[in-house]
Amino acid sequence: MFPETRILSYFNQLEDLRNEHNRKHPLINVVTITILGVIGGKNHTPQNLANLRHIALNLLKRDLSVRVGMAAKRKMSAWDNACLLKVPCS
Repeated sequence: MFPETRILSYFNQLEDLRNEHNRKHPLINVVTITILGVIGGKNHTPQNLANLRHIALNLLKRDLSVRVGMAAKRKMSAWDNACLLKVPCS
């Protein structure tokens, strides 16, 4: 099992205590951004998020498992965790 799978399965076990109105983004995304903010400190969070975005886009560019454009790859990864977990391995 890849570390990403273990992390994702751990966060999927967390209970989401937000009310329905405040659930615009998945809990895993909120937790990830919060962890990056804590690690990077208050002055470096925007740069850390930009770096994370560049890493994610580079991984998607390297993924040759499907023959679609970047916009479609981003949507597929956002909508399907199984698809998302295949990207770092390809």
